[in-house]
Amino acid sequence: MFYIGKIHEKKYLLEYDENNGPVREVSNNGSVQKRKMALYENMDGVFIGVVSSKNGPYLFVNEKKFQFINKVWTARVTEHNGSHTFHLSMPDGAAIVHDYSPPEVDEIDPWMTSRSEDFFFWLAEKQDDSLFIDMWTDD
Repeated sequence: MFYIGKIHEKKYLLEYDENNGPVREVSNNGSVQKRKMALYENMDGVFIGVVSSKNGPYLFVNEKKFQFINKVWTARVTEHNGSHTFHLSMPDGAAIVHDYSPPEVDEIDPWMTSRSEDFFFWLAEKQDDSLFIDMWTDD
């Protein structure tokens, strides 16, 4: 069991069982010790995230897992009128379409962009990134 954080929000962590998937969101009160290279988002009760592993990173959607290596899933984000839509196609033919508001950007931080703070853009950009896959492969 370990805990996963979000890109832009530090109030909550996802308690995650590597065999069974997400367990529950918990308040991040600073006492959690066991963390892993991983990120997640909560899409109205559907947990989606990326976790590092010895076989390279994998995408999870609740209890389902999909490797980045030999990828059989695709992710993309479309922007329209101030909102975004995340599209995820999975190998079993299932698809997730999720409309959301982009994260707010701190205008003072020159390194922060709406894409760098957006988990769904991050996922779409990293799905075929060999450097990312190498970095998220555990020793």
